[in-house]
Amino acid sequence: MTTEQSTYRAVLQIRNFRLLALGVATSEVGDWLYKVALLVYVYNATDSPAWVGAATVGRLLPTCCSPPLAACWPTGSIESA
Repeated sequence: MTTEQSTYRAVLQIRNFRLLALGVATSEVGDWLYKVALLVYVYNATDSPAWVGAATVGRLLPTCCSPPLAACWPTGSIESA
């Protein structure tokens, strides 16, 4: 058994980590189901692949635009103001 395998085994023996990993996995499955359901709904409502593309862009746009905007935000804490 390698050190890497023993490390994974040790981490998986921690109950709180297993619960966290299960929660993260469940959340990811829910996110993907939402994404698929949204695209299916848009296609069924419009019968247009262009609107499906627009819905995808609309869903991804905040993710792409928020990191550059965050760089312009002041980084000081509220208490220092």
